[in-house]
Amino acid sequence: MASYRYLRTRGWTSADTITRAKKELIASGFIHETVKGHRPNKASWYAVTWRGLDKLRGYDFGAEQSFVRGAYQKNLNLKPDNGQGKFSIGPRNGKGVVHLVPSTGAVMALN
Repeated sequence: MASYRYLRTRGWTSADTITRAKKELIASGFIHETVKGHRPNKASWYAVTWRGLDKLRGYDFGAEQSFVRGAYQKNLNLKPDNGQGKFSIGPRNGKGVVHLVPSTGAVMALN
């Protein structure tokens, strides 16, 4: 399940973000909707596509037939436009200089 009520207890605070994330995951093939939720209190069910689909009662008609295991692997949008590239561990402008005191000078103690 990926409802706001369910995910709120796990730190998600925005219903819009959850909705966008679900749409993105479905479009990229990472999850498959097996039950369509509706108001007032029925949540949608999702299956991850890197595992096999368990046969459960309650799936919507056609959910089992339309499920494709590994659907995310066929998505070309998962590859970066410019290839993998190399990521540097250091700052972009080289090592730089490490300052041992604040840029405004030493800190004065208050008594």
